[in-house]
Amino acid sequence: MNVLGITGRHCHAAVALAVDGTIAAAASEETYVRVPGVGYEQTGGFPSRAVEAVLTRAGLTIADVNRLAIVDEAAADSTGDDGAALDDVPAAWRATIAALPVGKIDPVDADARLSAAVTQADDVLVFTLDPPAVAAYGRTDGELRLRGRAGGVDRLACAARSLARALGASGANPFLALDRLSGRGEGEFMREMEDALGWGPHGVIVDQERLARVTHDLVGAAPTDDDLWLMNIKAQQRRSALAASFMDRLAVVVRDATRRLCGERVCLGGALFASTRLNTSLVRLLGDGVTFAPIPESAGRAIGAVAGARGADSLAGLGL
Repeated sequence: MNVLGITGRHCHAAVALAVDGTIAAAASEETYVRVPGVGYEQTGGFPSRAVEAVLTRAGLTIADVNRLAIVDEAAADSTGDDGAALDDVPAAWRATIAALPVGKIDPVDADARLSAAVTQADDVLVFTLDPPAVAAYGRTDGELRLRGRAGGVDRLACAARSLARALGASGANPFLALDRLSGRGEGEFMREMEDALGWGPHGVIVDQERLARVTHDLVGAAPTDDDLWLMNIKAQQRRSALAASFMDRLAVVVRDATRRLCGERVCLGGALFASTRLNTSLVRLLGDGVTFAPIPESAGRAIGAVAGARGADSLAGLGL
């Protein structure tokens, strides 16, 4: 059974191929079209170049594919678009692909199944930004099953964007922007962050007004591009320390969520865990029982899609 997984309609288009339950190849569309973060709706409605790359790597053709597994991003937005458009598939492939059975997988489930495919942990905890969600999964009779979801990630992402903007950090992912800014900064403002960010019975708790006041009191108004190079060393250190404090406090929030929703052995997946500082703090807080998805960014969902469709349990073909 050869299963082709596709993700990233709006951004970070990627493809993965599972052959008889083993992940044989994976590729991102941006590698071939040279447009960072491109979605397949911007490259003709189908990630043709990435598909061709994974098939070539596995020594197969499109005629050898038995099933499509598409990450159902329409379930996470309001467009109602069903995903890849067959009219935009290369003409030589169109009839073959149109005849294939298609399975759809929720984006959060795809993140979870990618994590489960690379770990022996009993539980998986996913924090995703697109869509904003936190979900816990556990293994039952060898199958990964959803245990429950919690809220607040949308408010957390909004707070991170506001803080990154106030600190002069830029980037599509505000957590990565804050991670870069934090550098070697010390979490000297953890006490202030405790009152603004936490974990409660229903999910992430964010006091955005308090966070805004703390930010203004400590660093003032957001710098312009022209001002950034003029900031003195002390001001830069304060901004770095505030970013570090936010990320370190976020690690405590994730730890609390993990302890409430999961067991001692857990794999963390989702775009939130692309942050080096956050992951380092979580290893310190959770110990040896924590592991991380190898590709937490949304492009990794293509692998999760085929893992979910076929129960793939090995990434040997990727050299990861």
